[in-house]
Amino acid sequence: KRKQKQTLRKAVVSTQSTGSATEELGDLRRKTREREAYIRQLQEKLRQADERIEEKDQSNENLRNNCDELQEKAQQLSLLIKEVETKFVEKSRQYTILEKDLAKLKDDHRIISEFCDKKNAKIDELEHDFEGSHFGEPETGQRERRADRRGPGEG
Repeated sequence: KRKQKQTLRKAVVSTQSTGSATEELGDLRRKTREREAYIRQLQEKLRQADERIEEKDQSNENLRNNCDELQEKAQQLSLLIKEVETKFVEKSRQYTILEKDLAKLKDDHRIISEFCDKKNAKIDELEHDFEGSHFGEPETGQRERRADRRGPGEG
């Protein structure tokens, strides 16, 4: 009887440990499934992160290209500004020369006009003196010469 009791006890313990082992095995399988699901989540997050990194890399490349284009355009603009400044300086110099030439021409015109006015006044004075020294009408040729000197529109 004693042996039977021991055997029975062993069977009960064995059954309990088998049930416990089965339970542990089920627990391990559940934990494994949870860990596998967690690993799949991490792998998906990693894939998404890789995609974002790739998108950012492409965006950075686009920005670098845009920056290079802008730098090239800035260089061209700088050269254009220098060219315009050079042309402006040259045109300003030409304008200054033209202003001086115009002032000189105005001064020359004034001097010539004054000279002509004095000479015309002297001619008129001489004609008046000449007409006064002769008796009668001046000859036809003399009237024509006076009219030629006065110019159109002058008596």
